Amino acid sequence: MGGTTVRGFAGRAVLAGMAWFVASLLALPLAAQGDLPRPRMEQPSPPPGPSTDGTLVLEWSVGDLDESELRARGARFELEELHDDDAPMVLDVGGHLATSLSGRDDGRYRYRVRAVGADGSRGEFSAPVERVVAHHPLGLALGLFAVGAVVFVATAGVVLVGHRRARATDVAREQEVGA
Repeated sequence: MGGTTVRGFAGRAVLAGMAWFVASLLALPLAAQGDLPRPRMEQPSPPPGPSTDGTLVLEWSVGDLDESELRARGARFELEELHDDDAPMVLDVGGHLATSLSGRDDGRYRYRVRAVGADGSRGEFSAPVERVVAHHPLGLALGLFAVGAVVFVATAGVVLVGHRRARATDVAREQEVGA
């Protein structure tokens, strides 16, 4: 006595219908991946000036879709970075609609982004945006470091002198009381 078996034409028709339904549900994400919309890079308002610390924040949107809808489709994003005249570098930035990049050298950077489906299909790149990195001059950085060092030494000196004077005053009072 095994499990239940399906007999007759009606039972097979029900099984075939269920199989078709399950296959349709499984194919929905694949059908949605083929029409990856083109992302649009967001321009902050007002436009950012040059980055003085080598950090850049980039944001983009994909039509009316939010991150949860994109995640349901299995989409992720590739960011292409072009620095001055170097060869472009492609970074996989995951399924988020923004990224922060740090450690960039001085120069002009151009970025564009595209969606990548779960099946590996790639959409069109967005229009490029440009960002500039111009670190503070070394002379300014060394000057500020020197000012900080002077303030530190002066503060430490005031604390040490104050501590010694307070201790000397306490010792003198103890001697007066004890005499």
